[in-house]
Amino acid sequence: MKKIITVMHLTKEFGDKKAIDDLSFNISKGEFTAFLGKNGAGKSTTVSILTTLLKPTRGQISINGFQLGRGDAKIFLFVR
Repeated sequence: MKKIITVMHLTKEFGDKKAIDDLSFNISKGEFTAFLGKNGAGKSTTVSILTTLLKPTRGQISINGFQLGRGDAKIFLFVR
């Protein structure tokens, strides 16, 4: 199946605290995905980065073939 979302080596730091540390995953067309984990595991932070509310410290995200954070306005057709 075609990969719709690709996340590679995503890291988000707030000062000296890592909210997300080297997260990688793919979501293919037609898949349903849930983020599960205890409080402080980085679920909300991950979703906030995927919806462009936060910027990652490191890592790459592509949505439908467009790189998040590269200034391509077409990405907003698929986000939010």
